[in-house]
Formats: sequence, C-alpha cells, structure tokens
Amino acid sequence: MPLNQPNGFSCARMLPRLAAAFLCGLLAVAALFSSDARAQTVARQWNEALLDAIRIDFPAPTVHSRNLYHSSAAMYDAWAAYDNVAQGQYFTEKHTSANVAAARQEAISYAAYRVLSERYTHAVNPVASQTRFDAVMDNLGYDKNYTSTVGNSPAAVGNRIAQHILSSTINDGSNEANGYVDNTGYQAVNTPMIVDYPSVTNPQHTPLADPNRWQPLYIESQTLQNGIPVGFNLQQYVGPHWGSVETFAMGRDGTSGPHSWSDIDPGAPPQLGGVGDAAYRANTRQLIEFSSKLDPTHGGGAEMVNLSPGANGNRPLGTHDNQGYAVNPSTGQPYADNWVKQADYGRVLAEYWADGPHRKRLPATGT
Repeated sequence: MPLNQPNGFSCARMLPRLAAAFLCGLLAVAALFSSDARAQTVARQWNEALLDAIRIDFPAPTVHSRNLYHSSAAMYDAWAAYDNVAQGQYFTEKHTSANVAAARQEAISYAAYRVLSERYTHAVNPVASQTRFDAVMDNLGYDKNYTSTVGNSPAAVGNRIAQHILSSTINDGSNEANGYVDNTGYQAVNTPMIVDYPSVTNPQHTPLADPNRWQPLYIESQTLQNGIPVGFNLQQYVGPHWGSVETFAMGRDGTSGPHSWSDIDPGAPPQLGGVGDAAYRANTRQLIEFSSKLDPTHGGGAEMVNLSPGANGNRPLGTHDNQGYAVNPSTGQPYADNWVKQADYGRVLAEYWADGPHRKRLPATGT
C-alpha cells in the first residue's frame, strides 16, 4: 500500500490493524497452545499450513491478515467451546467430552480446515493449497469429507464454528464475494512514473498533480517476491476500501479509548508546502543521499564500512551511536574486522527489508 492513502486513510492508520492481524493470527493461538516448533501442536500445524498457502498466493497483506485472524479465531473458539470460563469470539456454545484434549484437537482441525479451504478456493494456486490442507487432516486421522454441522461431536462443532465465521464475515466490507476488488472507485491523482526514463513521470516530463499523494510506477516487467509474474505493467493500489472493513482489535470510529487507533495515530505525514514542509524536504534529501550510496563504483557507495560486531551494535537506547562489543561472549575473543563497501551493505539491507528470510508478508520479520 502506498504511503499516502485516499480519503485521509494513511499507512499510520492501516499498519496497526495489519500488524495486529498478523500478530493475532500467528500469536494469539500460541498463547493457548505451545509454540515450540518441536511440539507441533495442532494449532501450530494449521498455522504452518496457512503460511504455506500465503507463500504461494498473490501478495495481499490485507486479505491474508484477515484470513490469519479468522483462522485463529476459529481455532480459539473451538478451544473455548470446551472451557467453562473462556468466551468465544464468534461461537459461544459450550460442550463437554470425556477426553477434552482430543475433542479440542478435532474441533480445532475441522474449524481451521473449513475456513482455510473456503478462503483459498480462488487463490493463485488453489489446488496446491487445498492439497496442503488435506494433508494435515489426513495426517491427523480425520475424515475431511465429513461436513455435517448437526450434533455435538467435535467434528460437527468445528464445522459449525467455521460455518458461523464464514457467514458472519462475508459482508464485513472486504468485498470477499467479488474477489476483494476495490469498490470505492479510487484513482491515483498523479501521472505514473515510467521507471525506465530519468524523469519524475515520463519522457514528456508531465508534472505531478500533487507531490503529497501516491504516484504509481510503470514497470516494464514485474515479478512478485514469491516468483509470481504480474500480468500488468502499471502498479496497482492495494486495499483502498479496507478502511471500511470491520475491525477486531481497534475501533475505526476515531473515538478515544484503549481499543481505538485514535490514541496512537500520528496523523497525516509531512506535507510539501503545508504542515511539516521542512520535514518533507529533509526526508526527501535523505532518501536521495541514501540512494546515491547504492553505486559501489564511486562516491559514498565506494566508501568502506566496518560491519564487525566489534564496531557495530550496542547502541544506547534512542541513539544510532554504535559502540560495538569488546569480545565475543561465546569465545571470549575480540571480533575480527569486516570491511565492506557501503553500497554492498545498503543493497543487502534493502533486499532483506523487501524479501527477508522465508518471508510471507511483513517485511524483515521472517513471517
């Protein structure tokens, strides 16, 4: 999503929701089940299956965040159904079993399986994703063809949970029924930048209509970070209608309170020719300066920097003052120097931020 959102919908407002969605999707259930990779709890297995589906699908942070939350809610509600105190998020029925642990595992699996199977029906590679979901059910010994929602068996409870979540969220503002396409009619106000030309826009040097708004890029050939070739050249805006999607962690009405984004929203970004003009210009100059250091053949990019832990890290809180570490705590010996070109270091940082290790969605988090 571009920095400047339409209708005052800024990344500062979007990111808390996306971050909350990912954290809830990956961590909320972990608060109830062991997150130790070696344990491979049923919740962990379904989270891993979902992440595998995300990895091979079209990058859509808003859509995948929503799926992460709803699958986690489904698993939590299945767990809570067999607890006298816990309150489900969508499903509040209470059930008993002679073997609560086994009942929970079965209900969790059917709930997660149904939600994920439905949500990834129209993914880039739905067959591969469905095969992955089927494999989890098969490995757990459950009949994936059992679809009944009637009765009190753990399988029926899980199917009923999924049915309730899917039906109650289909009209939550995401436009899921129509492939999540934008229904706001948003159009970029600026002429696209053709990146093959040394110009702000195009060979005709068309000026920007508003430098404070997003400018789409026109790229001759695009391949997404998960290897999916893009069938269009003009950069598309992601999720302009997502401000109307029902929230779960923070209120969207702007009211104050512990569950409202209004308390943490920093407001609009600096505006050129408006509030924050000096900051806008300073940020732009800094970006140009950093970009100039990406060429390893001359200028700042050819300068050598020492990346050794002996010279980097150990910064006082709130500063960028690298004090380094005197010795390696494992060996007790000083760290060896590690001199590299500034440009090489900058490009590695940029690539890591863009793709990360085994990343699915959030940059530089590994998720």
